[in-house]
Amino acid sequence: MENNIIKTKTSNKNNISSEETSTEEDKKDGNSSNDINFVTSPTPTEVKGFLPPPLTNNHRISSVIRKNSYVEQSTDNCPNAQPTDEHILPKTQRFFLMLRKEPKKLITQLLRRCCSIAFLFPLLLVTIVIVTVLIVWLINFLSTSSFVDEMSFALSEEVTLKIKEKSRNLISMPPRITNLLKDFHNISYSLSDIPNAGRTYSWKLFTIFPEVSSITLANETNEMLVFERYPNKTVVEWERDQDDPYLKIYQIDPRTAERRHDWGPVLEVEYYGKSRRWYIECKEAVSDYWTGVYFFATDVLGITRCTTIPSSTTGEILGVATADLSLQTLNSFLNALSVAKTGTSFILERSGYLIATSNKNANEVVGRRIYAPNATDPIIRDVSSYLFDKYNNFHNVNVTSEDILVGGGSYFVGVSYFYVHKNIDWLIVVVIPKNDFLEGVQRGYIVVACLTVFMIILSIILSSILSYCITKPLYKLRGQMKKITKLNLDDLTTNKKKTSYLFELQTIELTFISMVYALQSFKKYVPDVVIKRSMRKNEVAELYLVERELSIFFMDFVEFTRLTEELQPIRLIELISEAMEEMSVIIEDEGGVIDKYIGDAIMALFNAPYDLPDFEIKACMAALRCIKTLDKLGVNWIKRGLPTMKCRIGINSGKALVGNFGSTKRLSYTAIGHNVNLGARLEPLCKYYETNSLISQSTYEKAKEKCCCKFIDVVVVKGTTEDIAIYEILEERTKANIEQIEIENITNELLFALKKNDWEETMRLVLKAMKVAGFENNKALEIILERCKKFEEKKDEFVGILSFHEKSF
Repeated sequence: MENNIIKTKTSNKNNISSEETSTEEDKKDGNSSNDINFVTSPTPTEVKGFLPPPLTNNHRISSVIRKNSYVEQSTDNCPNAQPTDEHILPKTQRFFLMLRKEPKKLITQLLRRCCSIAFLFPLLLVTIVIVTVLIVWLINFLSTSSFVDEMSFALSEEVTLKIKEKSRNLISMPPRITNLLKDFHNISYSLSDIPNAGRTYSWKLFTIFPEVSSITLANETNEMLVFERYPNKTVVEWERDQDDPYLKIYQIDPRTAERRHDWGPVLEVEYYGKSRRWYIECKEAVSDYWTGVYFFATDVLGITRCTTIPSSTTGEILGVATADLSLQTLNSFLNALSVAKTGTSFILERSGYLIATSNKNANEVVGRRIYAPNATDPIIRDVSSYLFDKYNNFHNVNVTSEDILVGGGSYFVGVSYFYVHKNIDWLIVVVIPKNDFLEGVQRGYIVVACLTVFMIILSIILSSILSYCITKPLYKLRGQMKKITKLNLDDLTTNKKKTSYLFELQTIELTFISMVYALQSFKKYVPDVVIKRSMRKNEVAELYLVERELSIFFMDFVEFTRLTEELQPIRLIELISEAMEEMSVIIEDEGGVIDKYIGDAIMALFNAPYDLPDFEIKACMAALRCIKTLDKLGVNWIKRGLPTMKCRIGINSGKALVGNFGSTKRLSYTAIGHNVNLGARLEPLCKYYETNSLISQSTYEKAKEKCCCKFIDVVVVKGTTEDIAIYEILEERTKANIEQIEIENITNELLFALKKNDWEETMRLVLKAMKVAGFENNKALEIILERCKKFEEKKDEFVGILSFHEKSF
């Protein structure tokens, strides 16, 4: 079959490709016959002799040959097609199968899934939470870092000031002692000459300044007086006369300053003051002098202040007064000094050797100085090494405050110097681990991290719930939209339960229900299959016609005009509505599409817009079922006090133009053409021949295998010049009785006699047919018999074809 299309668009449109094949829902909604098969439509040919109605210049119709009819070229989605193995595999196997065969398609589907509210809404909320937390954390981190730097610097300055103050206080004591001794003692006389006054004064000074570990007086005659404290708090006195070669050592009672004889025998050692280094260097300096840091005889690290004692008359250096200062006091002070939680402070010489530290074990190596870069304390070792490497040596180190990373940790290092004498040029270093300040902050970070995780989980839960509240109605709406595309509208309006409490979604639902009601109303005016096609094609209905083979079905109720006069309007509506409902259901159940209701008449199309196998048989079966159903309804109507109704049906099959016809603003899906007019002429002939149905010969040739039909006559209807044979449908072939089969055979012979204009054979066959039971008074046979009798009387030329010049009778 060749299809021709007349279309109203001159420009090509790239319409979205959509499925043209029918689904199971299509069968239920539009074509409920299980025999419907959607096949590929034939190629088109040019339509000749057809001119559409004239339009304005802006809407000129151009004839365009369409390659496809309503029928989809592919039958992949055909309802009768068997599912492939890929459609019944589990989801996991299908995933890996698509990953192997169609990765691009799989990625596209995954991206489409990701572009959904159910995914994007929680993702957006979680992202907002994370970004907010990160911003807050960053601001807090920056402010905390600045705060820590400020706190570290302030603490370093405070600790440094305390260390300097303590060091200054300690360093100030020895000069005061030596100056007092210088002013008091006259070394020109022998110390033994003033044993009481000199010893008493020195002892008082010794007791006034407990931080001083020893006081010494020595002269050129090797006379010496020494008071010394031991680490175990023992106090001893060293004394030597100029005539005694030995230095006598006595233990002193700290309370009374008396020499204790229970300590043991008096120790005598060879010790000469003026041969000691401090004596020589101080005498050479001819002024006050500080020694460097060294170990005392008691293995205590310290420094010594030396002052020369000149003669009051000659100015000659007579002796030296010294005061030893133990640095153990400074070490204890640093141990007691709090530097944050785990901070460290230490003092070192420019040579790099440690003087004092806050670590109790870092400077307790007896008899040996500790070089700071080799210290056992990792912080002292790493920080001093860093300073040495940065400034090449400790002599170049200046006052500095900086953050450093050593030993896997971050530290704030404050360096300051303490200068009194060339031998007292020290560096004070304060090291503060930033973790001491950040420990609380880090605990806060842990709390914030836990709260962040909790907020993320909570936001995921809440957003999932909220997105579910949003997407559930949307998914339901999507499912309902899919039903709309199949025009399954009945169950959409029955369920009016609210699916969402959100105002916007409720508004959408109400609008959707209104649209469904509108579509339900619209569906009653236009065939379902036409609406479905427009939905699938995603295009607006336009003027076009397709030439295709179809059966045109016309049905009219007998004497309906009389019933309108006899019945009240309500009773008439009740009667005709019930009849129309039953007839429509039968036609649609057989695969027909109701074109229109014309008053009390019905026009239906079989094999349009979709291909319908054996559509001629389907049309005849629909006619038989309508006739029988009206007979059954008549019994019920009589019981209800209503009149019975009969129908007349005309069916013709052939090529016709099918599609949207009308104007650009108002269209109607219908069929036009000669075969449509012929079908319309057959229905009124039923009244003339007193039959319930008449079908054309083209319909009969296709339906005779399934339907038992009786030949009626050969006629030429009004508006045509071609003669056609018409038949009455008696019964289904499998249900036909002997008389119906017999009358079918006789009337088929009668057709050949009429074609040959053989009136004698025609009369014989008519008389033979009238002897068949049930057909004795058959109106159609009587009409042919009457024509034969007229010819027999007048002897004119016998014409077997009956021409009609009226549309109705």
